[in-house]
Amino acid sequence: MLDRDSRGQRNLTFWALAEVCAIWDIEFSDRLKNDIEQLDMTTSTLKTHRHKRIAHYDLDVSLKRIDLPPVILSGIREAIEAIECIVNSVAQHACKTTIFFEVLDHRDITTKAEVAVAKATAYDSLVIEGTIDKVLWRKYIK
Repeated sequence: MLDRDSRGQRNLTFWALAEVCAIWDIEFSDRLKNDIEQLDMTTSTLKTHRHKRIAHYDLDVSLKRIDLPPVILSGIREAIEAIECIVNSVAQHACKTTIFFEVLDHRDITTKAEVAVAKATAYDSLVIEGTIDKVLWRKYIK
């Protein structure tokens, strides 16, 4: 959503959305570009993880030669809220409604992720302490 076009390939991104909005209203498009720039900065750590750990399997990261900055769940929540705000802003401007993007509250997603991370962290701590066996979790998978 935030990757800029590269190598002659146009992508369906927020940047492309801002260009289309400029056709209707250049001032709105400029405000939208500012919001997108802010989102781009907010998600820089997340994008680094995506690029180096998911998309490209960076050698230095894989071999643990370098550490990536930590991903903080509040940063994920902040990014989702910013995306929600941008999409609602465009919908309000173009369609005079924001109802389309208020059906699923972002907290429904991030709260579950936060619980999963907390459980995984507790499990890892118990394994490190030797309290439970490393593969105990497999017993409970159906």
